[in-house]
Amino acid sequence: MDITRRKHKGNKYSIAAFQSTPGQKRVKAEMLIRELMISIGPKMGVTSSEASIELGMPSQTCSPRFSDMKRKGELHQVGERPTPRGKMAGAWTLVRLLPKS
Repeated sequence: MDITRRKHKGNKYSIAAFQSTPGQKRVKAEMLIRELMISIGPKMGVTSSEASIELGMPSQTCSPRFSDMKRKGELHQVGERPTPRGKMAGAWTLVRLLPKS
């Protein structure tokens, strides 16, 4: 399911881009993001922009994977900080890395 479908409002190019990305590629991108979050740790978290830079992954790939992971309940926001462009962004970690209460 294309979680960004409402944002591109039926734009045929956006739909084609989603449909041309194999599910395996989306799964691999999520795995890389999870590995990065594990290596960084739950206190600091990581923004989508930071993950994109660190993993050498286009932001057009990284951002939707963060959205997918949030929708699945895998991520928890642990803070916020500015992106390289000066906009504030949430820093996220894996829910499973958080201490049990």
